[in-house]
Amino acid sequence: MGKVNKHGLKMQNLKKAASATKGLEGWASPWYIQLSYDTEDGEIITTPHYDLGRWEYAQFHSPTIVDIANISDPMTMQEIANMIYNDISERGCAEWL
Repeated sequence: MGKVNKHGLKMQNLKKAASATKGLEGWASPWYIQLSYDTEDGEIITTPHYDLGRWEYAQFHSPTIVDIANISDPMTMQEIANMIYNDISERGCAEWL
C-alpha cells in the first residue's frame, strides 16, 4: 500500500474512518456511516447510523464542520481522502484547500 494522497488537506482520523466502513454491506443494509469533515482542524468524523430510510443524521453546531456523504460500502483511506477533497473543491471554498 502506497502513501495516501491527501490533496494537501489536513486529515485527522483517516485510518479510523476507513476502518469504520469495513463492516458495511451496501445500500440494502440499514447500516451506514455519516462522513463529516472539520475544515478548521482537519478532523474526519464518522457517525454510524442504522435506518432503512436513511433519514437519521448527526447535526453539528459548528460552521467549520461539513457533511461529506453517507457511506454504505467499505472504503479505503484513499477513497475517503478523494471524497473529502472532491466535496470541498465542489463547494468552491478555496480557503479550505
